[in-house]
Amino acid sequence: MVRTDKPYTPGEMARVLNVGDSTLRKWCIAVEKEGYFFSRTENKRRVFYENERLLLHSLRELVQVQFISIDNAAKIVASKYNQTPFEQVDSDNNVPALRPDSEQVQRMMSFIEEQQEHIQRQESYIQRQENFNKELLERLGEQHERIEERLKERDRTLMETLNELQEQKRLDQDKPKSFWNRMFGGE
Repeated sequence: MVRTDKPYTPGEMARVLNVGDSTLRKWCIAVEKEGYFFSRTENKRRVFYENERLLLHSLRELVQVQFISIDNAAKIVASKYNQTPFEQVDSDNNVPALRPDSEQVQRMMSFIEEQQEHIQRQESYIQRQENFNKELLERLGEQHERIEERLKERDRTLMETLNELQEQKRLDQDKPKSFWNRMFGGE
C-alpha cells in the first residue's frame, strides 16, 4: 500500500515535537531498539509519517510529562505502534488491521504489571518515609521541650545561687568585724 500522508524530515519533526535534533535522534534509537523501524530515504535518513508523529508525541508525553525513563517509554510506544496499518491489511475488507499479536499483548501486560508493582513499592516506601519523618519531628519536638525545661531549671538554680551569694555578702558586710579580723588584716 502506498503512503498518502506527507512525510516529515527529522528537522521538521523536531520542531513539531518542540525538542532538539539530538533528543529526537535518541528517542528514535530507543524505539528502534524495541523493534519499531522508521522509514528511511536512500541516504539512510529517517523520514517520519503521521503514525510516527503520534508515536513520538506519545513518547514525549511519557518522558517529559510522566517522567518515565526513555527505555521504558520506548517499550510502551513501540508495542503500541509496532503494527503499522500499511504493513497489515485485513484480507476480508482491506481495512487496516490494528490488532496486536498475543506475544505483544503478553509483553505489554507483563510490563504493565511490573510498573504497577514498582509504583506500589514506591508508594509503600514513600508512606514509610513520611511516617519516619513524622516520628522524627515528634521526637525532635520532645527533645526541644526537654532541653528548654533543663535550661529553665539551670537558669532558676543559677539565679537562686546568685541571690544566696549576694545575701551572704550583704550579711557579711553588715556584721561587725571582730577585734582579731581588724588586727590581722581582715577588712
